[in-house]
Amino acid sequence: MTPRTLFLLTIFASACWLEPASAVTSDGTRWPINLGITGVRANLKPNAPTTLVVAEVLRGSPAAGRIKVGDQIVGVNGRPFRVPHRFGYGMDVFGYEGPMMDVGNALEESQGPGRKGSFSFLVASPSQPQTVGLQLPAKYGQFSPTFPFECRKTDLILSEVLTWLVQNQRPDGSWAGRPHLNAFATLALMASSDPRHMSAVTLAVRNMAATTGPRMNPSGLPNWPYTLYGIVLAEYYQATGERWVLPELDEIRVALEDSQLLPNEPGKQRHGGWGHRPNYEGYGPIGILTAQGLTAYGLMMQAGLPVNPKNYEEAVKFIARGTNNIGYVWYADDGANKANRYADMGRTGMSAIAHSVSPKGGQAFLEIAARNAQCIGEHPQTFIDTHGSPILGIGWTAVGAATRPEALRRLMDYNRWFFNLSANPNGTFYYQPNRDSNDQDYAPGNDLPGTVAVALALSVKYKSLRIMGARIYIEGIDPSQLTDHTKRAFELIGKGRYAPAYQVLVKAKTSKAGSGDSPPQTENDFGSDTGVMNDEFQAIDKLLAYLDERLELTLVHIQGLDASEDVMALDACIEQHRATWGGVDAFDELVEPIVESLSIEPRRTSLRLGKALSRLLARAESQPSSANLRLLKNFAELHADHRCGQEAQRALEALESSSPEARDRYFEDMREKMDL
Repeated sequence: MTPRTLFLLTIFASACWLEPASAVTSDGTRWPINLGITGVRANLKPNAPTTLVVAEVLRGSPAAGRIKVGDQIVGVNGRPFRVPHRFGYGMDVFGYEGPMMDVGNALEESQGPGRKGSFSFLVASPSQPQTVGLQLPAKYGQFSPTFPFECRKTDLILSEVLTWLVQNQRPDGSWAGRPHLNAFATLALMASSDPRHMSAVTLAVRNMAATTGPRMNPSGLPNWPYTLYGIVLAEYYQATGERWVLPELDEIRVALEDSQLLPNEPGKQRHGGWGHRPNYEGYGPIGILTAQGLTAYGLMMQAGLPVNPKNYEEAVKFIARGTNNIGYVWYADDGANKANRYADMGRTGMSAIAHSVSPKGGQAFLEIAARNAQCIGEHPQTFIDTHGSPILGIGWTAVGAATRPEALRRLMDYNRWFFNLSANPNGTFYYQPNRDSNDQDYAPGNDLPGTVAVALALSVKYKSLRIMGARIYIEGIDPSQLTDHTKRAFELIGKGRYAPAYQVLVKAKTSKAGSGDSPPQTENDFGSDTGVMNDEFQAIDKLLAYLDERLELTLVHIQGLDASEDVMALDACIEQHRATWGGVDAFDELVEPIVESLSIEPRRTSLRLGKALSRLLARAESQPSSANLRLLKNFAELHADHRCGQEAQRALEALESSSPEARDRYFEDMREKMDL
């Protein structure tokens, strides 16, 4: 039996409802469905689709002594279950309407101001259902209409679960032997930007760096830690600026390039991305790992590491082939064959993240990310599903949906019941059985997997990580504390509009401080609180320092190109940075005489020839016809004494080579040098 056949049979069995809705681990232990902070866990019954059979009651919970194992729950808060459960796998049965959703919504209802934790089960009896009342803790209240944003309940949940994660971290910095659990825990703690959590984050990141070297371990499933830990280390570098991370991150980059299956490998029907490991059981590359690797590549490039363009491009193509017409990403790269269909959304969320963090794709990639997120928003019924690991599904689906606010809203609104149903009485979250289960995520226990998944999903409220939409990190700046001018400037910096941000800050400092050297001295400058005044003034200085540092790097780069003969690169660099820095005195004063020099011989001729060569190379690469090669040859002969003519001759030799690799390598080198 092939792995693919086994996979399909697994899905078929899940959809057929051969067993009650509770997972069975490899040691035979049954994992029932959690019924929130009541302390009850129960099984669904296929032959009684509006009944929950109690399998466990937690000691010390609100249900202890009130509900017993074997009780049949047939309703909640005085209402009988009317809708049969839909707990199946497939487009016709996706959804959680029925007892699970009813209980989750009733738990939310019981946290409202009028009920103050009052909750009840309807339990079957020989005559008529009996009402069993429970008093639940009412401290959480209800989710706000905008949750996880501006929501007291979300804030309280995150406060508790993040504290729990810190307390339950292992001495070596990990939480489990499962890399996605370690990654999600670290990302959630990092997203909070809480200084109390950073020591735990640093310990975790150090462990990830120590366990990932520059060459892949051929045993096990190494591409999972490499892709996941690559994302975490890159986010950590962006959040802290600690330079020791870069060589560790570069080791992961090398390992990812080594393990990526590229098109020139013989005998591969699917290519361009990552599998569990090369040649693993015939699987080849798969969507979730490829999207994680693509995200790691994008974040590495943001950190300044040189990712091979060929590797990056092939990963992008793999995801594109796996994406169908509604923006859903399938298991491998056959999405075009599955129009209008969808299943679990973890891969789709991961694709949205990968395209949104890319420094290469521009608006086109943002539109792909938006289409992925829109697909999630239109089909939010598979939130707690993902083949192999529902934990991945919950985390990556939520983060991916957050790239489009309306998609996240629909996802959260449909799955509000899930957060209530998964909550444990001790403040952690339970791993609910999903509809395409295996037992691997059950192994670490019933608290850790569910808790890290919920922690990451709700942490999108912070928007502090690159995968959550953050674009910049400035030491000493808390974006949530900025007001008026500093908030506006920070937003402009995040969009790369440095000149307007610079002007806003200079104007604010001049007008509010009175002088450029002292903080404001009167209440009317920033408000009634002196601390706030000083904080605002300090924020202006920090933002200006950030801009000054980047302006200095830009000016040094331009001066270096000005000293070289590469006028094409100089002209392109000036045009690129003019959009960012034009209007700032220091930039204009340096650039204006350089631009003038480009209109004077011999620079004018070099610039003209360089632009002509760029056009010829672009045409020859896209269509290496004899006519285009002849134009390139004529150019090389006509300008044989000029560096542009000499470059044309090198291009001609590469294009006329019998080796496709030589041609590809030439144009990759040229793109890096000339940014064609």
